[in-house]
Amino acid sequence: MILISRLTSIRVVGFDRLVELVFGTDDRENRLYVELYDRGNVVLTDNELTILNILRVRTDKDTSVRWAVREKYTFNEEAERERGGVTMDDVTRAIGGIPEGKEEQLGRVMSQLTKCGNPITKEILAACGMKAEMKVSRKTDVETEFRGKLEEIRKETERVWEQVEEQPRGFISYTEILSPTSQPIQLYNEFNPIPMPFTSKLQKELPSFCESVDEFYSRIETQKQEQKAVNMEKQALKKLENVEKDQKERIEALQ
Repeated sequence: MILISRLTSIRVVGFDRLVELVFGTDDRENRLYVELYDRGNVVLTDNELTILNILRVRTDKDTSVRWAVREKYTFNEEAERERGGVTMDDVTRAIGGIPEGKEEQLGRVMSQLTKCGNPITKEILAACGMKAEMKVSRKTDVETEFRGKLEEIRKETERVWEQVEEQPRGFISYTEILSPTSQPIQLYNEFNPIPMPFTSKLQKELPSFCESVDEFYSRIETQKQEQKAVNMEKQALKKLENVEKDQKERIEALQ
């Protein structure tokens, strides 16, 4: 099938983390979709988006859409649209789309509108004095919650996009684990094209975004091993402390 077909195009679908690879042309065209996000999938379809093969068969719990062989592959059409200013109507529709009786974090809802992804959207909201963890539902009074904030969010979102498009920088946020016998160990959390002062206490800047990606993935496995070694050191020291305590109590009992 695609093994003998020529790759004719490759693109990122809108602003989503979805990559589309097209092989062949016309009625012999096949498309390979790679979902680059948590619990993502790899899906092979024909030119009409009928699924020919799929890495993981699954069903969307919110929409009941089933992805399996011979079913239609669908993705978020909103991702195809050009980003625009976030309006009160946009927010009202997004929050109104939350299933009845359920709550959702504000950050997740707003990321659909900013097209920036959840981590950067959290940073935008924090910069505007709003908490991304705030729970919202269909009962939320949008006018009250967003009064005086929407224009700030819109401007901050545009500022972020301008920075990313004109001169993306590379930042890695991390946490530190104290080692009992050596320097603190850095554990990378994520990489971003903008600084994240509101949502990341510890971060470092690299010369470019590409270098931050390389640094993140080249070090992540090593850091896991370092974390494992630190945990083993802590366990060994804890056992030693217990032995010392036990011996001390025995000596005191004999006196």
